[in-house]
Amino acid sequence: MGKTLIIAEKPSVAADIVKALPGTFTRTKTHFESDRYIVSFALGHLVSIAYPEEIDPRYQKWTIDNLPILPDEFPLTVLPETKSQFNALRKLIRGRDIDVIINACDAGREGELIFYRRADQQGPKESFYLRSPTSAPDTLRQSLSLAYGQVGRVRKRRLLFLAGRTRIHLDQVESLGDFLELEVVLEDGEPAEAGVLEADNLMSQLDIARSQLIEAAYVDLLRSKT
Repeated sequence: MGKTLIIAEKPSVAADIVKALPGTFTRTKTHFESDRYIVSFALGHLVSIAYPEEIDPRYQKWTIDNLPILPDEFPLTVLPETKSQFNALRKLIRGRDIDVIINACDAGREGELIFYRRADQQGPKESFYLRSPTSAPDTLRQSLSLAYGQVGRVRKRRLLFLAGRTRIHLDQVESLGDFLELEVVLEDGEPAEAGVLEADNLMSQLDIARSQLIEAAYVDLLRSKT
C-alpha cells in the first residue's frame, strides 16, 4: 500500500496536520514522514508569473505599440528563494510510493453555505442544491444555529475522484464509518433517468449492489444512534 502525500501552505501548518494524524513521524528539512503519510509544505508562493521580458525579449522596453501585453500563455517561473523546496515537492509528487496527493494549502478560511433538497429514499435520488460562498464560515454557522437551532453536526473527511461527469465521494464520517457516494452532475433540463443510468453502470463496475444503498442522510444516521 502506497503513502498519502499532504501538502500544506507552510511548515507550521504541516506540523499541525502531523499532530492530528496517527503514527510516528520523522522530520527532515523538507517534510514529515510516517509509514502511511508524507506531509510537506510550500513556503507561501513557490512560483510566480514570468516577467514580460522573460516571455519575450522585446518586452524589455515597453512602448505603446506592444501594450497591452497579452501573450497566448502566461508561463510560471520558480522563485529563487524557494527553488529548493519546489524541487523537493516535485520529487515527492513523482515518488513511486505515493498513491494519493492532498492539497491542504490555505483557503483563506473561505467556505460555502450549501442548501440541499434530496428525498430520503433508497437507491438513486435527484438532488437540488444552491452554493453560496462565504468568507466567514464559522460565524455564519453560529448565526444560523442561534437563529434556527442545530439538529446535528457531521464531521467527515472526503476524497473526491471524477469519472466522466460523476463525482465519486469517499467519506470517512466521524462516529459512522466509511461511505461511498456517487453524484452524477446533469445538464439543465436533462432527465433524472440519464443520471440513474450512469450511476447504475458505475455501481456495476464497482461491484456495488442495490441492497447496499442507504436512504438516510449522515445527520439522520447520527441522530438514530443517540
